[in-house]
Amino acid sequence: MEIAPEGDGSTPLRDAVADTLARLQNDDDIEQVAVGFHHRIVFIHPFPNGNGRWARLSTDVLLESVGRERFTWGRLSNEPGKSAGAPGWNRLNL
Repeated sequence: MEIAPEGDGSTPLRDAVADTLARLQNDDDIEQVAVGFHHRIVFIHPFPNGNGRWARLSTDVLLESVGRERFTWGRLSNEPGKSAGAPGWNRLNL
């Protein structure tokens, strides 16, 4: 993780959000963009606890903001009691 020069207003989280918004303008694979966003923000690790929950919530908000359904995060659907992985995990090249 890079430290931003003092005074330029840049932070790893702000950079991740800006980069993701730019990719959403230019990339038609929104699920892959969302998976990459999740990976970046969970790596930032801003809290002592709850970073995974925060990253999943942030990714869900991102997906819903562009009219997509939230990831199931281990369930077959967003209905309780079903199970499967988030789309895109196997295709993502980081």
